[in-house]
Amino acid sequence: MPTRKTVFWFTSAIVLYLIAWNIGSGWLYILVAMLIGFPLTSMLLTRLNTRRINVSQMSTETATQGDSVSSRLAVNNSSFFPRFFLRINCSFGGADNSALIPFLGGKGHYDLSLELRDLRRGVYAGGRVSAESSAPIGLAFSRRRFETQSPLVVYPRWHGITSDWGEGRKDAGYMVSSSVPTRHATSDFLGVREYRPEDSPRSIHWRTSARSNKLAVIEYARQSAITPVFIVDAFIEGATGTDRDSSFETAVSLAASLVQREARKNRRFAIGETLVDAAERGLEPEPRPAMLGLAGGAAAAPAGACPGSGARPGRCGGRAPVPRRARHGDLSGHVGSAAYDHRG
Repeated sequence: MPTRKTVFWFTSAIVLYLIAWNIGSGWLYILVAMLIGFPLTSMLLTRLNTRRINVSQMSTETATQGDSVSSRLAVNNSSFFPRFFLRINCSFGGADNSALIPFLGGKGHYDLSLELRDLRRGVYAGGRVSAESSAPIGLAFSRRRFETQSPLVVYPRWHGITSDWGEGRKDAGYMVSSSVPTRHATSDFLGVREYRPEDSPRSIHWRTSARSNKLAVIEYARQSAITPVFIVDAFIEGATGTDRDSSFETAVSLAASLVQREARKNRRFAIGETLVDAAERGLEPEPRPAMLGLAGGAAAAPAGACPGSGARPGRCGGRAPVPRRARHGDLSGHVGSAAYDHRG
């Protein structure tokens, strides 16, 4: 494709042609021909310099947000003619880098090792590579793009959390006291109250009922388990930004840290955008599916940009992500058989 230099040369050729036509100078026509011939030749050579070039990529399959990885690019020339001054640009894992190949022989092979720094969280099917050339004299520019197949999952950055739910507080954490009318409870006695229709007949205290002429039941403080359910709602993109220090990325990092803490303590958990979404996904026995979902999660689009912007339905607008906890009853009927739904 032409560049600014090409336009300048063509403009100069037109001006000199008009001058030569007015004064009838033959040698100016030769100069005009040279001014036109050099850019045309350069456009042809740069186009040929990027043809019959193939690029393949090899890299690690997993990484953590903010890390650096080394990606190997294999550049092959399937033509019999050499290639000169090829610039290879690679965009992979949210990071960019480039390198220059000064010479690539006919039917030749060249290996490049590019270090990609500060990776961005996401699930990538491969990288985007381009081969560019402005040889031999920089009057034209040619680019050829490639899509490489090199899957990469960049997990969110997480930090070790040593404390547990509500440490040092009574009735906090995974076991909380609840008032349950039963005669077979092993916990502390709370008292006697009036019978309610939902109470079990086995919990009736007959002596108190006989004295008051009203049915009464015994209450005990029974420990009930709590299952953590982490809710990560999408932010409005325009209000939070997309860099690693944005509010949304901070929330994803916090959720990943909580998931790793639950897995380290060998406890099951649930995660989703809403309680219903978490219930449909089911309880997670290990962190990998949850971390994969957090790696592919994206913030919501701005409220005004949703129509016609390609944003996923239901993601327009959003609230701050709030970690919550839910009892086993919140997941009743959904736990055990639901498969993990990757919605990144």
